[in-house]
Amino acid sequence: MDNFDFPELLSEFQLPVLVKNDLNMAAYCELYRGAGPSYKNFCLLALSTGIGLAVINNGHILQGRIEMGHQVFLPEFEPAQPCTNHQNCWVSLASGSGIENRFSTDEHTTSESVFRHVLTSENIAELKTINAQALGSIISAYDPEVIVIMGSLGIKQFDCLIPEPIEIVSDGVCSCVQYLKLSTRWLALVFAAQNPPRTPDQYKRRECQP
Repeated sequence: MDNFDFPELLSEFQLPVLVKNDLNMAAYCELYRGAGPSYKNFCLLALSTGIGLAVINNGHILQGRIEMGHQVFLPEFEPAQPCTNHQNCWVSLASGSGIENRFSTDEHTTSESVFRHVLTSENIAELKTINAQALGSIISAYDPEVIVIMGSLGIKQFDCLIPEPIEIVSDGVCSCVQYLKLSTRWLALVFAAQNPPRTPDQYKRRECQP
């Protein structure tokens, strides 16, 4: 992209253009057409190949790098799962790439295939426990009214990987767990421009089948 002429391209639109990463753009969509009209404090959590977090505080997107996915939650986990300059972070243990690295076989190499054919109920319970601890940390740090779940892994495996609020374990935030609500939705920018704001999600869980 070093030789790409953005000013020349953007001049063709004759409109204000905002350039951000995909998660921050999704956060703008949720702010104006998703959770935002109903909640002023929420988090947008992307569970996919990696793990990303956007934070909306008092109706404004928190700027800066929020690397919650690389927080080390289980330093004693064995066998250790390496990541960039550290090991046993949330990404290495429970993201799509982490699941592939931990459980893939010669026949099943993608996280979707691993879920269908490799993971046991014990494996899924472990992943769900890791996510519960991480979600508890998010609650401790940002005190959201709602956590919106997006990303291919978070949406497709919502029932298996996302704990009920009562399952979230985090010292000192037990009283806050009741405010956590989870939804599964992805709102592309084009839809945000065309559709009216949505009401709070009423996602119905299904039984998880590994």
